[in-house]
Amino acid sequence: MLMRVVRALARAGKWQQFEREMFEKAPNMQGVAGALGSWLLRDLDSQEGGYVVELWESERHAADWERAAIRNRLLREALPGEFEFHTCEIRSVWVAPGVLVADSEGESDRSEGRHPPLYVRLTEGRVHPGMWADFQNAHEVHVEACAAPGLRMRWLVRSKSDAETFFTVSIWDTLGQMEFFERSDAVRREILKHITRHLRGISSAHHCEVRKSLPFNVVELATMIRSSGNA
Repeated sequence: MLMRVVRALARAGKWQQFEREMFEKAPNMQGVAGALGSWLLRDLDSQEGGYVVELWESERHAADWERAAIRNRLLREALPGEFEFHTCEIRSVWVAPGVLVADSEGESDRSEGRHPPLYVRLTEGRVHPGMWADFQNAHEVHVEACAAPGLRMRWLVRSKSDAETFFTVSIWDTLGQMEFFERSDAVRREILKHITRHLRGISSAHHCEVRKSLPFNVVELATMIRSSGNA
């Protein structure tokens, strides 16, 4: 399994048009060969920014989809913005205790078509050359061990085109819980001091709202990623 991160930047004042046309023109990925999930994220820290995050069974499936999309009107009629693409390997995954147990509330959410959680924290950064193994070990020991109220799951991916670039994705029930955790002593004392030594420059964190997603249920997502064998 791999993850594809697409950074989208609309032209000034064009985000609403950009998002609307993304919804209207983007082909439906439901049932596409090799497509496991996709999320359209609105960057709450930017007036014109957003992300598309996709999960694929293989790089071949993702490439086939991209070639097919060239024939789609999404690319024939250019959107008012720019895109930057990253194809990444999933290197580690953490799932909150109990998430994989589909309780009655979770099953109700799925059957009624709701899709909580609604918020994603997406971080992009770079490690020092030759430091990936140390960084990934520190992430698994000090980040993945740090649970928090409202945190459902998180995963770490490494860019296939730039081995020093990484993304982390975490899924939260509410924006408030995400922001409270960022300001907590646990982050300053138990995470940053072990992670920052491996980083090159300053990582950027983006608070995002899920605007469109597949699958809708975090239990399905967690089961799918954990069973993939990537982590």
